[in-house]
Amino acid sequence: MPLLRQGVLSRVHLEAMVSTALVVALGAGLSSAHAATSFEPPPGALPDGGDFAGLRPMLKFVVPQAAVADAPTTATLAIDGPAGTFFIPYIQTSADLPVTLAHNGPAGRSIVDVILDAGTPQARSVRLTAPPWRTTFQAVSFGEHTLTARLYVPEEGIPAEIALQAPPAAQAHLEQVARGDVIAALGDSTTEGLGEGPWQAGHQELLGFFPDWLTARRGLQAARPDWISSDGRNFPQAGLTMHPASRPSFTIELARQLAAKRGHPVLVLNDGWSGTTSDGYMRISTSVYFARQMAVTSPNAWLINLGANDPLVNRSPAEYAERLQSLVDNLEKLYGALAQAIHVACPIFATQPARNQAEAQYLPEVDRLRVRANLGPAPNFFAFYRDHPETVADAVHPNFAGYSAMAQLWGAALAGQGQGCGG
Repeated sequence: MPLLRQGVLSRVHLEAMVSTALVVALGAGLSSAHAATSFEPPPGALPDGGDFAGLRPMLKFVVPQAAVADAPTTATLAIDGPAGTFFIPYIQTSADLPVTLAHNGPAGRSIVDVILDAGTPQARSVRLTAPPWRTTFQAVSFGEHTLTARLYVPEEGIPAEIALQAPPAAQAHLEQVARGDVIAALGDSTTEGLGEGPWQAGHQELLGFFPDWLTARRGLQAARPDWISSDGRNFPQAGLTMHPASRPSFTIELARQLAAKRGHPVLVLNDGWSGTTSDGYMRISTSVYFARQMAVTSPNAWLINLGANDPLVNRSPAEYAERLQSLVDNLEKLYGALAQAIHVACPIFATQPARNQAEAQYLPEVDRLRVRANLGPAPNFFAFYRDHPETVADAVHPNFAGYSAMAQLWGAALAGQGQGCGG
């Protein structure tokens, strides 16, 4: 808990400050999961004595904010999932970091200093002297950052430069304010994570809904600590069709691999939807649920693995290509995806002859789509799983070794080592 120190306040002014209301400035686009209706600090957060007309001095970050009680100084991001909202340490893809604060100091005499990366050579600060109590730090570098805010309330008639030499009336601090990459993995059950895992007795039962990284860490640390990334941002996410069950899939390993290579945080969203087809995901991409999640996370890369279920509905190659093109169009038009940031894999190999024969006819369509839409490189899952049956659990799903291979193949593609669908 950050140290909040008491400033000096004349008793003469207390009566005038009784009617002072909390000043609340909410950032544009703040989701309901983030919206705060009360700014009472947790017990013990503020020292006794020296208040603002009966209110203890309070300063709080609203955007970003710490929304997990057991981690009061960790900035968090609230993501809507099928089993409910889950929280991860904060991450954004934009270089512009918006900051909004709330405090209960008198609006006419309050000063708030906001510092990015306080105590480092890269520290930057902004002084706010009037509502709205918000600012934006621009050109924020990739990596982890901190935010510190200090509230000063000068006595009337005391010059600000003198008042600012006294300890702040209140102080707030956030850690793990990251700029990084957010990758949305779109697909069917082979993205969601169905298939055989390295289960031992009791392991599968651990994979319920994790509302935050601390819950995931407590649940997995003893048995499978590799199922949560060291920064807490990646852990098994509840499936869109299996919820509240969750699966590691390939997403955690891919996030860990990319973070190590790139040297900054990476979040991989598991948006696999078991049983879906190219047509189904085209429709999912326009849903309120999907739009809400994309608005909160703002992915800067998109992974698509669809086609294994299309033969089950007798979808022709031309129809398959049309649906994939519509999905790509939706990502570009609705969510600002760049063409080179969209990666469409050659669909995973299904072992039943009728299915893989139909899939084989889809492969040239994927190659043509990549060229026509100028998409980014992607792997050939059809050839890999056809040639490596030891990585397949059943008719279509990878086993855990197969999911590890999927992470490696996606990682290579994102590094520019894509594969055509021929062969």
